[in-house]
Amino acid sequence: MTTAETTPATSDRGLQAERTILSWSRTSIALGANGILVAGRDLVSHPDEWSCVRWAVAAAAVTLALAIYLAGRRRAHDLARRPLSRPVAARHLMTFTGLTITLLGVALLATAAL
Repeated sequence: MTTAETTPATSDRGLQAERTILSWSRTSIALGANGILVAGRDLVSHPDEWSCVRWAVAAAAVTLALAIYLAGRRRAHDLARRPLSRPVAARHLMTFTGLTITLLGVALLATAAL
């Protein structure tokens, strides 16, 4: 065995923060893109049938996407600090994010049926 296999990975210090920001970024991009797509799906074919509900849901999706991105940036910043200043488990943030994505997904599906 080489010493690289037996010693703790000290060169891996920034990868956890990098993976965190990538996953939060993917989530926010997917959410914002879906909100815009649902809001704009009939823009070309039926421009006179625009509903305020679609605009509201799209605005909520983009706002939530921005909030998720900013939360991810903060989490990545917290994880990049050594030593960790506080516990890094974010149960409340994860629960809130999951619930709001679920509710927004239901709203997006409902507006897609309009």
